Amino acid sequence: MATLLALPSVAAAEDQAVIRVSHGVAAPPFLEQAVPIQRRSVMELLQSVAEVDTAYGGGFVACINRLCSDHSGGKPADWFYYVNGRLASVGAALYMPEDGDRIWWVYQSWTDPAAVPSTIEELLPEP
Repeated sequence: MATLLALPSVAAAEDQAVIRVSHGVAAPPFLEQAVPIQRRSVMELLQSVAEVDTAYGGGFVACINRLCSDHSGGKPADWFYYVNGRLASVGAALYMPEDGDRIWWVYQSWTDPAAVPSTIEELLPEP
């Protein structure tokens, strides 16, 4: 009678997060991609899927795919990011995502406090 050897199971898929980038919360994303986390910060994940220019020592996103912060005119705009629908409270270089996180970078004006909502959960697609 043959003895079956137990083979090691296939390693579980890597933890992943979804990066989404759009020009405003109402606009469709121009980039949306699942990426392996691999102990990388939100900033590093973004840099792995997009062309990113930073400012202030690398802790602030100034441009994503050549769409840059604009502080001229009447409606200054910058990049903000949300994790699972909530506005992040720390810089992208410091935030370490977890498996299943949905990270949404939104280019938006910040002249009116209501222009940068603290939550956008209802706008996120189902995972």
